[in-house]
Amino acid sequence: MTVSRDVEAIPQKPHDDVLRHTIVALFAFIFLLIMIILQIMALVFAVKGRNGPDKKVKWCSPAFRDFAVAVVVPGTCDIYPVTNSSSYGIGCIELPARQQADWLRGTIVCLSASLIVQAMDMALLRCAHGRRFRGVKMQRPWLTMFSGVLILIVLITFSVFNAGRLPPGISNIVWVFRKSAKETHGSVCRGTLNSPGLRGMIIGWTDGLFDSWGSVYHGSTLS
Repeated sequence: MTVSRDVEAIPQKPHDDVLRHTIVALFAFIFLLIMIILQIMALVFAVKGRNGPDKKVKWCSPAFRDFAVAVVVPGTCDIYPVTNSSSYGIGCIELPARQQADWLRGTIVCLSASLIVQAMDMALLRCAHGRRFRGVKMQRPWLTMFSGVLILIVLITFSVFNAGRLPPGISNIVWVFRKSAKETHGSVCRGTLNSPGLRGMIIGWTDGLFDSWGSVYHGSTLS
C-alpha cells in the first residue's frame, strides 16, 4: 500500500514533446505557405507567358557552324538566319516556340488542378478525424500524393517523346548556306538533322538556365 501511495503522490509531468511538436507544426505551416505562394506565382507567370505575343526559341546544332549564314527548310522554303551560340562549336536558329506554348498551357492546367486538389485534401483532413475507408486512414493527403505521381508520369512521357523528335518548324533534311568573309561566293550544303535525345535536352536546359551566369558557367576565353 505504501508503494501505491507514493506512485499516486507523484505529480504528472507536462508532455515533453509539446515544444518539439509546436516547432514542427510551425515549420510545416511556413513551408505550406511558401509552396502555395510559389504555385500561385508560377500560375500567374504561365498565364502571362501564354497570353503574350508569339515567341521564338533557339534551336542549336553543330551543323549550323563553320560560316553558316542561313538554313532553308525544303518544302516550306522557310529561311532561318544562323546566329552564334553562347556554347562553343554550335550555331542556332530561331523557331516558333510551339512546344513552349504547349508547356505553358500544360503548366496552367496542372497548377490549377493541383491547387484544387490541395484544397480538397485540406477539407478532407479537417473532416476525417481518424476515420478509415476499407481499413485505410483517411487523414492523409491521398489526392495530392496520387495526383503528384500522375503528373510526374505525364512529364516523363512527354519528355521522352519530345527528346526523340525534332521541334515543329524544321525537318530532318535542311539546306545550309555557308559563306566565309574571305570568299566572294558561298556554298550550299545538304544537312541531315537528328533528334536531340536526352543529352541534347539536358544541354539546352542548362544553357537556358545558367546562361546569365556568364563566364562562371561558360568559362573564359583568352583574347
